[in-house]
Amino acid sequence: MNNQSTGESAPIIDYLQERGLFTAVQSLEPLRNGASGAKVYRVIDQAGSYVVKHTHPSLCGGDQHLLSSYERELRFYSVVDSGTFPAVPQALHVENNPELGFILVLPNYERIEFDQWSPKLQERAAELCAQIHSLDPACVESLGLEFEEITVDTDILDQALENWIYVLNRHCQQLDTKPLQNIRDSMSSICSILNAPPHRVCHGDFHAENLLLNQGDLVICDWQNVNIGKGAGDISFFISRGKAAGIDIDAAQLIDRYCEKLSFYTKQEVEKKDIYDVINASTVHISFRFWPHYLRDAKADRVFQIYDAMVEAYLQLGL
Repeated sequence: MNNQSTGESAPIIDYLQERGLFTAVQSLEPLRNGASGAKVYRVIDQAGSYVVKHTHPSLCGGDQHLLSSYERELRFYSVVDSGTFPAVPQALHVENNPELGFILVLPNYERIEFDQWSPKLQERAAELCAQIHSLDPACVESLGLEFEEITVDTDILDQALENWIYVLNRHCQQLDTKPLQNIRDSMSSICSILNAPPHRVCHGDFHAENLLLNQGDLVICDWQNVNIGKGAGDISFFISRGKAAGIDIDAAQLIDRYCEKLSFYTKQEVEKKDIYDVINASTVHISFRFWPHYLRDAKADRVFQIYDAMVEAYLQLGL
């Protein structure tokens, strides 16, 4: 075996080869070893090319949330039929091993480079997103997934307001706190938008790097954040992360396509305003509650990029 990896994960490949998953491994190439705690490898043997995703409590630093998400992904692949659930990779091996950890083996699908994301391919991604969101949540009920309402805690809101004032005061001589106070006072209405039905099957990490090609058909990997939620978050994340990566995306056109296809698959008219309301409400909620913690030492341009987007999203809601 031409083993290009080092360290503790090589025994994983030996273990899988002993189990008969691979025949005469020719190469082992590390693909990713990120902060998420998962190690991902490309394995080539006499029969083909595969991706092995492996994690273990020791690789996650004891982070129970991460471990739970990997366990959820394994259970997802165990219970979901890739023939009926749209764009799910074929799971060749799924194992929760008490000693070795979580092991997932998939075919090595074709990666999509950022410069390949044409408007047509983006529309196909929007349609796939709509297909997933049109599914009956009962199809994943064995995973124990339930919609989790966002609650309003006045102490948390007051702390968030205080944190934002601190962050902005570092860059402003005279700060008008009225926009922040308005957002804080409207948070109950904002959460009502985010909690309202319908609640849909969501991927939870829907972005360009997780989308692959299987003989020309789109598939999406990394299902560890699958959840029941507001589907608009998936398409919004695809747009925002894609733009950040340099992909030229017409957001309005893509949301039009998403609404058109979601209406088609659900056989119910989906109003664009409802989708935009959820996107804007989510932007305000996340930005107000969580972003000031990460912006305490940020430069002014980054602070006002987040702040201005939050205020604009709030104004779009018309509350």
